[in-house]
Amino acid sequence: MGFFLALSIQFESRRRSLQRFLKLDSLNRESLWFPLVKENLPAKFNKSQPLKLAIDRKQWRAHNVFMVSLIWEKRSIPLYWRLLDKRGCSNIDEQKALLTPVLELLSDYEMIVLGDSLPYPTGTPTGNGNASRTG
Repeated sequence: MGFFLALSIQFESRRRSLQRFLKLDSLNRESLWFPLVKENLPAKFNKSQPLKLAIDRKQWRAHNVFMVSLIWEKRSIPLYWRLLDKRGCSNIDEQKALLTPVLELLSDYEMIVLGDSLPYPTGTPTGNGNASRTG
């Protein structure tokens, strides 16, 4: 019986240690993920052709995830993401906060940033090529 108890205590101790490790400030997208992206980009992308980036926001369970991804061979590779503290659409300040680190990361490349269409009030651009929305 003590054998099984020791294993569960050891497991919980390891789990807590791993949780503390993952909460370290030095473990972040900029210090871990960005160097990997920067190192691998030249192997797949030519600097003479623009990179296609997609900016999107998704409600995933209780989380509002705002993300910018690199489009590559019909795939989307997440580059940077933020969790918004609200439901619904992003504002310009949140969009700037999302894009700024990615624009700095990819500064050696030309970029095309694609976004989805969002609801706009009547008489303003809809983002889908129409000058205004009716209805």
